[in-house]
Amino acid sequence: MRSFRPRWLLWLLPAAIALACSSQVSGTIALITGTGATTFTQTPLPTTLTITATDADGGVTVLSQSALPGTGDVTLPDQSTSVTAAITASATDDAGNTVVWGESLPVEFDNLEGVTLDIFVQRTGQLAVLPNPLSASVASPLLCILDGRFVLATGGSVVAEQEATQVYDLLTWTPLESPPALPVAPLSLACTGTQALLLNGTNSTFYDFSDSSYTQATAPTGGNFAEVTGGGSVPTPDGSTFIVAATNPTLGMTVSVLYMDSQENMVFAQLQNERSGAAATFVPTTDSLAGLGLVVIGGSGSAPALEVLAESAAQATSLTQFPPDSTVGAGATALDSKHILVAGGVDAMTKKDPGVRVYNLSCVPDGGTANCAPTPWNAPMVTMPSAQAFAINATSAFVVGNDASNNTHAYKVTATSATEITFNVPRKGATAVQLPTGPVAVVGGDVTMESFFVLPTGM
Repeated sequence: MRSFRPRWLLWLLPAAIALACSSQVSGTIALITGTGATTFTQTPLPTTLTITATDADGGVTVLSQSALPGTGDVTLPDQSTSVTAAITASATDDAGNTVVWGESLPVEFDNLEGVTLDIFVQRTGQLAVLPNPLSASVASPLLCILDGRFVLATGGSVVAEQEATQVYDLLTWTPLESPPALPVAPLSLACTGTQALLLNGTNSTFYDFSDSSYTQATAPTGGNFAEVTGGGSVPTPDGSTFIVAATNPTLGMTVSVLYMDSQENMVFAQLQNERSGAAATFVPTTDSLAGLGLVVIGGSGSAPALEVLAESAAQATSLTQFPPDSTVGAGATALDSKHILVAGGVDAMTKKDPGVRVYNLSCVPDGGTANCAPTPWNAPMVTMPSAQAFAINATSAFVVGNDASNNTHAYKVTATSATEITFNVPRKGATAVQLPTGPVAVVGGDVTMESFFVLPTGM
């Protein structure tokens, strides 16, 4: 799946490890799996293991290649201490297909001397249980990534549960033993660096996980936090976040949006049309269609289906070529810079699943102002009143959602199929977040977390 690193972060291994005195270091890679996993024993069997390093510019260096089954941990050849890279482990079968994959966060090689670096690996195209469960299950969690390294989960049905946290370390593959309790129960959440913005009306607070300090958040001019509290968060590749009130169907018809950049600067903005239960995703403005950013879809039976809001802008723009879409609770994801996939949710009137469909942002109306209908995909799924979607590549996506009984489902969808991906542990009320290395983690409904990954075409 597409890697979604907000920024390139360097992670040092434990401080007790001395730096090497020479310009060359060597270390060891340990491939770890979840409890009871059959990662290396499923058919087709992985037969060749390749370890590579990817630097900040995308350059890839092969560190080692060996036959499987192996004899244990992988010892790396000497490496330059000046290198910082993410280390990837991939295993192919006899046909050359990648069937096992895992990647570390970026690490400085001068801290690898004599160290064993754990890399979680999983079967591609499947859900895999991450090592080491959380200390408690979180109901319908709010999720975000702290400092490019930690999964933060908080949620529940009462204030005490909502103020509790679970924090999972993606470098050591373990949860924090004593995660902090929050000073307020957030109803919306946005993270930048070690700071989390906890939105709860007038009690909204910035909490710093590096030292457990917190300060009252000050709303920017043009709005107040109560207008967006409860809205869903849409992170961007540069570490910014949009909080979109219109994604929450319980907030009624609304136009309010809060944008926060990676330096915690905030701006209130408005959609052009009131919406409720809309889907939202992000299309980078650096792609081929300049001026895009946040894309909001559906949630209105009268307004154009799509509107876009550039980062830091105060007013969204409706894309009038698209007819109205009254779907509520759907998930959306950008397949590429021109195509938005929408999946899950229900029609506001019929309560039926409108089906997976793709909007072409470059569509030019032919003889009308609102005749750019989306392209339907033949990808039937169970009806899920709430859903999330994550692009795998330009022709497929991963969809996670909850049905009317709150049972969690997951699918890989293409233009011609929807394949349900089985959870290792049945879940209710789970939500998902994309990890910095690309996989999607599903959290909630159990103390375990599960990860899904498919290698995009061409990688």
